[in-house]
Amino acid sequence: MKPILSVLLIFFLSACSLSALPAKTPTPTAPAQSLLPIPSSATPTLPFTATETKSGPIIITQIVDVQTSVVPPSSQTSTQEPSATPPPTAASCAFVEGRLALEELSGQFLDQLKSAGLPVEKARAEAYGENCVAADGSQVRFAAKETDFYLTLNVTDLLDEAALGALLERALAIVELFPVGQTPGPNPGYVGVAFTAGADIQNLWFTRSQANDLRIQGLKGAELYRALKGTP
Repeated sequence: MKPILSVLLIFFLSACSLSALPAKTPTPTAPAQSLLPIPSSATPTLPFTATETKSGPIIITQIVDVQTSVVPPSSQTSTQEPSATPPPTAASCAFVEGRLALEELSGQFLDQLKSAGLPVEKARAEAYGENCVAADGSQVRFAAKETDFYLTLNVTDLLDEAALGALLERALAIVELFPVGQTPGPNPGYVGVAFTAGADIQNLWFTRSQANDLRIQGLKGAELYRALKGTP
C-alpha cells in the first residue's frame, strides 16, 4: 500500500510544480529582411549596371560598351582614296560644235602635196571638235575630236576615173604622213577632195578609215575612186 501512496504523492507534487511555472513565451519569428541598396563602394562599374525590378530584388545585368568596338576617329583607316583637290574651275560654258584652223599643219600638208608633184591648188587641215562658249559669248576653250584634211586638185577631165583614182592614191599617201596621235584629236578624221576641171567640180568626202580599208583590200585607180565616190 505504501508504494502506491508514494507514486501518487510524487505525481501530485509534479503536477503542482508544472502549474506554478510561468507560461512559455513563444520565440518570435525574425521579420523578413528588407533589401538594402547596394552601397556605392560595392556598386560594380561598367560594363555592369544594377537594375531594381518590380518585385524588389536588384539584378546585375551586363551592358555592351559600344565604345569599345568603335575605332577612335584618329586611328580609323578609310577605305576611300583621298580625293584630289579640285583644280580651279573655269567659267561655266556650253559646248558647241566647232572647228579650229591648223595653220602650221596646213602649211606642212600643202608643201608635201606639192613636193609629190600633185596638181594641188590649195590644201588645209582643220581640227573638228567642240567650243566651250561662256554665257557672254566668249570662247573658253576648244576640245578637238579629230583632224580633217581638205585639198583641191586641178584636172583636165572629170570623166577619166582611172586618172582621178591615180591622183587620189598619191594624195592619200600624203595624208598618211600625218597619223592620228601626231595631229589634234584622238580619232581618225575625214578627207575632202575636190577635183576641178575649169568650172566643173567633183567632190569626194570620206573617212580616213574607209580609205585605208579599201587600199588594204587592194583597190586602186578607177575602183578606188568609184568606191570612195560612192558609186558602183
